[in-house]
Amino acid sequence: TGQDSWKAEITDMAGKGIMAWEWKGASPDIRWNGTDSAGNQVADGNYRITISSTDEAGNRTVKTLEPITVDARTPRAFFTASALGLSPNGDGKFDTTTFSIVLNPKDGIESWKLEILGPAGSVYRTLGSGKTTPPETVLWDGKNDGGQIIEGSYTARLQVLYTKGDVIEQAITAMLVDISGPKISFSTSPQYFSPDNDGVDDELTMRINVQDASPIATWNLEIREPEGPRQLFYRIEGKGTPSAQYTWDGRSNKGELVQAATDYPVQVQAVDTLGNTSSITGIIGVDVLVIREGD
Repeated sequence: TGQDSWKAEITDMAGKGIMAWEWKGASPDIRWNGTDSAGNQVADGNYRITISSTDEAGNRTVKTLEPITVDARTPRAFFTASALGLSPNGDGKFDTTTFSIVLNPKDGIESWKLEILGPAGSVYRTLGSGKTTPPETVLWDGKNDGGQIIEGSYTARLQVLYTKGDVIEQAITAMLVDISGPKISFSTSPQYFSPDNDGVDDELTMRINVQDASPIATWNLEIREPEGPRQLFYRIEGKGTPSAQYTWDGRSNKGELVQAATDYPVQVQAVDTLGNTSSITGIIGVDVLVIREGD
C-alpha cells in the first residue's frame, strides 16, 4: 500500500553497510555514485544492493542484486610501432612493422579493434578485433584486406571499449608504405667541356635531383673509364638528399685528367631509408683539349 515502509541498502560483500535509503509508498529515483554515507569514495570491488519492505500485517519481502562492481581505475594505453615506414617487397628490409599494445588495466574489456585507415579514413586493413584482451603485439605486412600493396600514407587506429563504459582510442599517423626506389634526374652543362685551363668550359656542372616518398639515406655518382674494364675514374657520395649542383674539374679521384674527345659513362644511384634503390646512367662528353706548352 502507499504506507508500506521500504529500505534500500548498499553493502560490501561482507555485509558492511555503505549507503541506505528509506521511504514509504512509491520508490524514489535512487542513484548511487560510488560513495559511502559520509561522501567518501568506496574502494574498488564488488557490492550488493538489498531492497526490503514490511507491510502493516508484518509480511516482509527482500530482493538482492549483486555484484555491483565499482572500478574507479582510469584506463591507459601505450600504442607504438616498431617502424613508421614499410617496404614490403620481400627483400628482408622493412617488410613488416610490429605494433605493441600495453593496456592498464587488462581486465574488464568488452571489445577491441586495430585498423589501418587510408587517407580518407576508409578501412584499408583490419588487423584484429575481439571480445577479450588484445594481444601484446600485432604484425602488419603493409597489405590491405585483399592482400594488395598500395603505396601511400596510412593511420593505425586502436580502439578499446571497457565494460564500465570507458573508451580508449589512439592513433599512429603518417605510416608510409613505399616499395618504389627514388626518382632521379641528372643533367650536365656544357654538353662538352674541356678542362684545358683556357678559361672556357673548364668545369662541368652536374645537376642531380632525387625525390622519394621516404627520406633519402645515401646516394653516389660514379664516372668510369671509357674503355676496357671500365674501372672507376671519379666518385662522389653522400648521406641524405644530394645538393642540387656539383662542379667537376675533369680529374679523377687520383688527380688524372680526362682524355680528350672521349665520352665517359656516368651512373647516379640513390637509396631511401627503407632500402629501395634506383639508378640512372648517362654520358659525359669531353671536348678536344688544347694544352699550352711553352710558346
